[in-house]
Amino acid sequence: MELQVVSNQGPLTALSTHAMYLQFTKIRRRLEISDTITPEDLAMPVSELDTAHAKQILRDVGLRATAARVAVIKLLASQASPITHAEVVESLAEFGFDQSTLFRCLNEMADAEILIRLDLGDQTRRFEFRDSSTREEFTHPHFMCVDCGQLSCMNDFSIQITPSRGRRRKQLGTITEIMIRGHCGNCEPQT
Repeated sequence: MELQVVSNQGPLTALSTHAMYLQFTKIRRRLEISDTITPEDLAMPVSELDTAHAKQILRDVGLRATAARVAVIKLLASQASPITHAEVVESLAEFGFDQSTLFRCLNEMADAEILIRLDLGDQTRRFEFRDSSTREEFTHPHFMCVDCGQLSCMNDFSIQITPSRGRRRKQLGTITEIMIRGHCGNCEPQT
């Protein structure tokens, strides 16, 4: 399929759909990724994370601020719950990133503690953005529905684990993750 691009000065060059898409993507990336950062950007809530703030986060941990890494951070910062590599690939498909590039980005940023990597025992890792204000090892518990597999962050909950009465307190180690499994409101059996 060929497209003809017309401006008010007359027809431009004819481009294939794919070539036009590639040109558009390159121009859009150049416009979206700028090096300007203001103090207001750094104070921005996670849900409104902009490109400059994402780039600063990467530089702070010693990673290069590539277009793929910036796009992944912005995507994960806008999510309400952790998402899989496949969901990241699907969400960023319009930008033309290779799925192996996105896989490496996710793992490198998890190793750098920008992201939290969750392994729920189902052979599928999920990732979420780690807010810089909570860089502790354990951030918040998660709830997973055993019926539909939906994963939810429990940001508004506090969970305390204490030894049973009469039991000697024994140091088990450091808790890094709490996963609660059950039936979500949509799947809960009707009684």
